[in-house]
Amino acid sequence: PTATPITWASKAQDYRSQVGQQVTVFCPPNGTAGPLWGSDSYSDDSSICTAALHSGRVTVATGGPVTIQIMPGMPSYAATTRNGVTSSAWGPWSGSFSIVGGPAPGLVAVAAAAAPPPAPAGAASWSTDGRTVVQTGQSVIVVCPPGGAPGSVWGTDVYTNDSSVCTAAVHAGLAQLATGGTVRVTGLPGMPSYAGSARNGITTSNYGTWSGSFRVEPATAPAGELPPGPPPGKPL
Repeated sequence: PTATPITWASKAQDYRSQVGQQVTVFCPPNGTAGPLWGSDSYSDDSSICTAALHSGRVTVATGGPVTIQIMPGMPSYAATTRNGVTSSAWGPWSGSFSIVGGPAPGLVAVAAAAAPPPAPAGAASWSTDGRTVVQTGQSVIVVCPPGGAPGSVWGTDVYTNDSSVCTAAVHAGLAQLATGGTVRVTGLPGMPSYAGSARNGITTSNYGTWSGSFRVEPATAPAGELPPGPPPGKPL
């Protein structure tokens, strides 16, 4: 099949609607490896050419054609080292692809060592809300100090951005009041409603339309895709 020229920054997200189909692309020579999550099955926000390099189908120096299979999302993606490339682990993601034919013969995947947490970007008090630390579309690392007193939180998994960031982190199981913790906070668009719940000793509240949100994840998680949000609700 005719190979479509791409760059080493090209991702498979452009083909997400073509699940079950195969696409042949051409990776140019003298490339630079990009972000990669998974092994054999890769999240579709990964660099296609880097996945081909990881699978032993191309080299950085020469590039070359590669055929990918467009797949549905997966519940998790494993980190391995192959061909000088170490991919990252990730949880659920809404689109995937694989390199057709699998890795080159004799190319063995080695489990990748866990990466150390990134350096903290900033400290927060237990009264700090999401508006203070992150804007929509941004992702930052926040340190919650030990000896915390829980603040107000609205929502579950996705929280209103006037919620206490550190209290939301406890609710999500990523920090503790006694010991604190370090988390990644990602700013999201507003939502039409937020459901409260009880988790890890924290009870959050319900709320209706609000103009900004955030989620909390492990500090080592890469920034994920941002879901589309509704128009802004009531002003802050």
